[in-house]
Amino acid sequence: MRRGQGYASAKGKPYTAEIVQWIRWRYQIPPAALKRPEELTVQKVAQHFGVSAGVVYYWIERRLVQARRLNNGMPYWITLNALDEQKLRNSVHNSRRIQNGAAFQNAMGGGAL
Repeated sequence: MRRGQGYASAKGKPYTAEIVQWIRWRYQIPPAALKRPEELTVQKVAQHFGVSAGVVYYWIERRLVQARRLNNGMPYWITLNALDEQKLRNSVHNSRRIQNGAAFQNAMGGGAL
């Protein structure tokens, strides 16, 4: 039975996010794997280059990295190729601002692993 834009339960009630979450919990249905194996999270890219997540978001906004997300509010998934990775390494190496921020981050215990 279909009601409006959404599906309805056997009792005619619309499915809400809470109901779907409960059903997934009850029947142990794992979340969909929407991230591709070659994609990295913002946090992983930040760790990889020894920069803050803010720097990675800056790179995304300036289209210096290839990133995708399904909807607003969803996480970004980043794909790095060898050329882009080298450009970003050079950018980090040549930027006094990023280096100072990375030094501060490392001093505070949040540097690259």
